[in-house]
Amino acid sequence: MISIFLLLIMISTALSISTRFINSINERKNKENINESMYAICSELKYNVSLNKINDELISGSKVIKYDNNLLKDLLNKDLFAFEEETNGDSILKIELIEKNESRVRLKILIKYNGETLEQEIIKAEWMDEI
Repeated sequence: MISIFLLLIMISTALSISTRFINSINERKNKENINESMYAICSELKYNVSLNKINDELISGSKVIKYDNNLLKDLLNKDLFAFEEETNGDSILKIELIEKNESRVRLKILIKYNGETLEQEIIKAEWMDEI
């Protein structure tokens, strides 16, 4: 009886540890995907979208796009501002115009996905259109 009791304690401990390990791996993968997406979106805005296009698209001040794991793959063939807009949701990409002058804009990019949130500010200058 005691040996069965000890065996059950060891099994439950092993299951608990493995469950936490799997959750930790999933969280790390999620954070890695969000960081990779943030880098790609910042680079896309800096070097592949013109300053005029950004000014035209962000007249209202911000654009909210539906975010998912396929965004980077779809970004290869689709313009960033052509993605489906999302009005309310847990998985979003928000591009917000913070400051604007004739030669540059300052943008805040926000990604929310699976309970994780990542924010970054970038500056898009006119000279970046020439690269």
